[in-house]
Order: sequence, then structure tokens, then C-alpha cells
Amino acid sequence: MVSWTLFRTREDAGVSHSSLPIEVESAEGLISGNKVGSGNGGRMWGLAAVSVLLGATVGWASFSFPTQYKIGPEQDVKLVSLAASDPVQEYEPTNLKIPNYDKKGGIWCVGLNAVGFDLNPKARRSMSGASVPNHEALRYFHQQGSNCFRLAITWERLQLTNGSTDLDPVDGVDGVVEFVTKTLGAYIIIDPHNNEEGLQFNGKDVTRSDFVNLWKAITNKWGSNGKCIFGLYNEPRYGYEDGVTGYFDPNVLDRDGRVIEFWREWMQSGIDAIRALGSKNLILVPGLHWTGCADWSGNYWWGETIVDPDTGEERTNQGNSRLAALTDPENFIAYDVHQYMDPRYTGQEDGCRGHDLNFYCQDDPGCSGADQGLQTTINWAKYYKKKLFMTEIGSYPEAGTEDPCKAKMCNYLQQMHESGVFIGYTVWQFGCPQCDADQWSKKPLNLDWYRIAEFSNLTKCTDAGGGACPKPTCASSSNTVLPAATPQPPQKCSEPHEDCRTSLCCKDPLKTCFEKNEYWASCRLQCTLGEMDDRNETWACEALGHAPENVTAANGTTCVEPGEDCRSSLCCEDSAKTCFLKNEYWASCMDNCTRGEKDDSNETWDCTALGRVPVDCDTDTPCQNSTGSEGEDCIAEVTFQKACFKSMSSEGLTFPIKIIIAAVATGTTAITMHVF
Repeated sequence: MVSWTLFRTREDAGVSHSSLPIEVESAEGLISGNKVGSGNGGRMWGLAAVSVLLGATVGWASFSFPTQYKIGPEQDVKLVSLAASDPVQEYEPTNLKIPNYDKKGGIWCVGLNAVGFDLNPKARRSMSGASVPNHEALRYFHQQGSNCFRLAITWERLQLTNGSTDLDPVDGVDGVVEFVTKTLGAYIIIDPHNNEEGLQFNGKDVTRSDFVNLWKAITNKWGSNGKCIFGLYNEPRYGYEDGVTGYFDPNVLDRDGRVIEFWREWMQSGIDAIRALGSKNLILVPGLHWTGCADWSGNYWWGETIVDPDTGEERTNQGNSRLAALTDPENFIAYDVHQYMDPRYTGQEDGCRGHDLNFYCQDDPGCSGADQGLQTTINWAKYYKKKLFMTEIGSYPEAGTEDPCKAKMCNYLQQMHESGVFIGYTVWQFGCPQCDADQWSKKPLNLDWYRIAEFSNLTKCTDAGGGACPKPTCASSSNTVLPAATPQPPQKCSEPHEDCRTSLCCKDPLKTCFEKNEYWASCRLQCTLGEMDDRNETWACEALGHAPENVTAANGTTCVEPGEDCRSSLCCEDSAKTCFLKNEYWASCMDNCTRGEKDDSNETWDCTALGRVPVDCDTDTPCQNSTGSEGEDCIAEVTFQKACFKSMSSEGLTFPIKIIIAAVATGTTAITMHVF
């Protein structure tokens, strides 16, 4: 049973809900992506949004608007949540820097992800396309040093009925848990893992009450097994919250902290339910934004402003930091982070250039890769006195880069070890033979990069009370310089009828590459999660589209100089300028433009920014064009505000143009849009 429950976040409790004093809360652009391999959803496309704010060139984007609300100057913020009847502890900033882990130190739990039960999640409870992790493989990796395995399994293969407190795992699950914990004597992480479907059961969003009941069921079954570790959820996204389906968008900028507050409630409720049943198991807490390590703490581009409870210092863009306020009577929780070493941090590419390069901000001089992101997250954990566990880590061999990539991974793991804040890590993955990075079917692949035996042997020595345990070190090597990347030919963007999973871009710049399923994606103007096509097949509608590095060459267009017609390119060589429409025959790159102004030829300018909001409209009347007549489409609604976009054609281009909201100015809705 659920009920409407009020909770409040007090302004005087040390949380600033925006870095600007605003009346209408910021509406944020959202960008989606995809992670391939074992079907995990994409990650990190949201970082493109900050590149817009910084003026950098960014890839294709889609948008949506979270629920908004007003903040009065003298009032508390009251948020209404459709939540479980059981009350959840309010957010207390004073808890942010209180430790919630006081058990064994050092990296003591290392191994691999055992996939199989998570494959083909759309088969629901059926094991079609899925598999039971191989006991022979588990034994092999245990012999290689693994003392910890992460068991990825879909929600539907754990329970017959959503919302039940009974666990009904499919055949094979009990056997794997028993084999790992009893026969091998290793740890196993129970990991609800619905891949791209996120917080869903049989394709429908779940509630917090459903989530809590799942963990009651898991705890009832395995809470007495001290070798079981509870990973609360894999890369959380979607779900039903605050009256909204798909609420936890993984790429939300969350400037007001609203979304992370709801997620904190889900996590605290799960922890409370587990402990109420007497469990003393280690609990791993995931964050938003694909629970990515490099961006866990916001990394200066996403999240709310938090006021330090001790010093009063304002810390902006704090990402998942509100989760630091979680409490646990057992003081046995760690924060679950993931990191892949390709530049997009997705695990979909070979090579390890992501150690030093972040694809999404590479044009920004201050941009850095996974190595610097790791240090930022380590600094976060030290500041808030927390522990971390990296449940997914991966770097895959590319011809000519094996030695430097191995050296870089050694240094990365050394950095984790020396930080004192990591307690474990599990490599992605074995059990998916069709995946390029399967450590079992392609053994030994690059298992030696991950130093598993080194750290597990250290744990054995430490547990045995050894006084002279071997100190983990990386061999001295100057071979960490990667060879120059091979220039790639211009990438051909896809036509509407073509599969765009490889190109990840569309020839028509107004379309986005939307994923239907693991076998097909195509270029469309829009896509709604769960919609059915003519074949009665459901669309996942994950936006894969982005601008490849050479999308200009791919589409045969170049950004233009001032004085040139920009109707086709829709971009300006000078990134500080905007392409403004004069009429159906001309548009030009300018600093600014005032609708109705006349030029030297005594001709009037329309001044529609190709990709910016030209007019506003209220909720009671249709949008109107510049002449006051009806004819524009209200295509997006934000509380207190609708955005109107002209429906017009110009050289074959049809509006509305894809946009990303970058700013909302004080007292007005001066929303800046950018075309991609």
C-alpha cells in the first residue's frame, strides 16, 4: 500500500537548491546513450550538456523536462512523493561527514562479474537467451585469485510477482550462491541488474515500495549468509516516483537536488528494510549518472549546491553527494562506482584512451579522463569519510596498445589501493561468450591486467595476521604512452531506414538515432518508451545519437563564417555566434538579433535562433507565430511555462529543432537553446 507523504528539505539545513536565485526552477536537457556488451544501458552522454554550457561543440541531443516547482523567498521547499507508507529518515546535512563504514580496511574483495542471469532481460522470467554462470568458470577464476563474484540477475528472475516479499529465483541461482559462498568460500554480490530496462519489472516502472519489498525478500533468503553482499541496484534509472514514470533519468543535471533526494529516500528505505530484518551484510549503494566513478561527485558539471555542515562553504555541482548522508546502524555500507577506460566510458570500444581523455568534454582545456576522475572521487570519499567499491571496471585490448594499457591499469588500481577508500572491485565480465570482453570464452584475454591475485593474496596475508605482507606495487615502466590514434575515415551517418547502431548519427540532422532493441535502431524525430511499431514490437527508445568527431565531414557540411548562409549547416565557425533566421531564403551567424529589425537592404529579420525558443505561450492558448496568428506547436510543457517552436521549412529543414536547455535566468524564462 502506498500513500501521499510529505517530506521537506529545509533551506536552513545547508542545501542550496540552485546556484542562482531563481523563481522557476531550471529545466534541464537530457542526453541518453547506450552501453553494449552484456546489454548494459549507456552512460555519460549527459556530460555533453555541460559542454553546451561551456560553449564547447557537442553532439546530438534530445530533451525532456522534469517536474518543476516554485521556491518562495521565505518558505521551505515541500516535495510531494508517492512513496511507501513507512516513513523514511529526512535528509540531514549533519550526516554528510559521519562515517557509515567501520569494518575491514583495504581492498579485500576482488574478482569478476558473473553474467548470464541478466542476459536478454526482455525475455522476462524465461531463460531464453540467458544462462546460468558456469561452475567450472567460477572455480577457474577463484583459482586465479578471485575471492569475490558479482552475480548480475534481472528482477524478473528473482521474483514471480512484483511487490511481493517472497523471493522466487529461477533454477540455478541458489546453486551458484551456494557454490560460491560454501564450496569456494568466496563472497557473492547479489546484483539486481535489468540492464537497459533499469528500475522496471516486466517492462513497467517500479515504485519505491516495490524496491523495498524486493530487498525484504532477498534479505529473508540470504541475510544470514555473511558471504552475501547486497548491491542495491545496477546503474539505477527510470522507475516511478513523484507521480512520474521514468523518473530517474540517468543524465539529469539535477541543479536543485530534487532527483538525488528521491534516490536518497529509495536507498535509505532499502538499507532500513535490510537492517530491520537483522541482516549484517555489506550493502553497496549506487548513484545516478550510471553510478560512474569519474562523475560520481558531480565533477564540476552536474548536481546541486551543498553547504558544508562544518565550514559553511558552498560546494557546487555535487552530483551524488547527498547520498553521503545515508545512515546505517551496522556502519557497513560502501558506494558502488563503475569505470570503463574507453573515451566514452561505455565499455563499447577497445583501447584505453579514456584514462586521459573524456570524449564528451575533449574540446575543453580543463577536460580530463578517468584517472583524474578517480582522484576526484577519492577526494570526495575522503572529504565525506566514506568507502567505495568499484563493481564494474573494464579496459579491453586494442592492437598496439596492450603494454601501455596494462601499465595504465596497474597505476589506476594502485591509485585505488593507496587511497585507502576502496574496499574492492570486480572486473567486467565472464559468462557472455558473444561479447568481445568475455574473460572465460576468450581466456586468458587480459585478466592479468587487473592484479586480482595480488590483492586477494594481500587480504589472505592480512587476515592471517602476517606481519610482513607483500606491498602491492606497479613495475617501473615508462611505457604508458599510447601510440597516436589511427585517423578514421569520415563516418557515414544513417538514413531513416538504416540501422544506426554503428554510425550513432543520422544524415538528417533533425533526427536522433533511437534504439528499438539490441538488434535494431533507426533515425526518428521522436520516440516514446514502450511504444509498439507495425510489427507489434516494443521500442526501448534509448537515444543513441550523437555527433561523431568528424560528423561535419560525414554529413558533408561545414560550419559557416559570418556573412554566409547558415540554413543548411545550422552552425557557426565562431562558436560564440548563433545562426539567426532572416527569412525563408537566408540565415546568418550573428552575435544577437532583434525580431523585426531591418538591415541595410531595408529587409526585416525574423531573428528566430535556429534552435532557440522564439516565443512563449501560456497553457490556455495555442502558440502563435511572430504575426500573432496560430500555427506553431507547443511541443513541451514545463510547470508555469510552455515553450513554443515554429513549424516551418527552410531548405528542406523542418522545425522543431532538437534542443538542450542550458539556462533559466532570474525572474524570467530566458531559456537558451542550441542546435545539434
